[in-house]
Amino acid sequence: MFYPIIYMSTAVAPIALAFGVLDLTGSTADAALVIAALTLAPIDVSLIDSILFVIFALSIISFNPSDEVK
Repeated sequence: MFYPIIYMSTAVAPIALAFGVLDLTGSTADAALVIAALTLAPIDVSLIDSILFVIFALSIISFNPSDEVK
């Protein structure tokens, strides 16, 4: 029932933030940095997450219980 409102607020939030930064500083470079940070943050988190997954998955796969008992 409220899904269109949620999706619209998610879509409008970066625009509102950009206008807030423009109103606060008046610099388009600052607004561009804010929008870039909003865009790059999920990408960075997913890259770090995938790297950690590969490291831990390989350590679990390569674990051999017979190596511990000697």
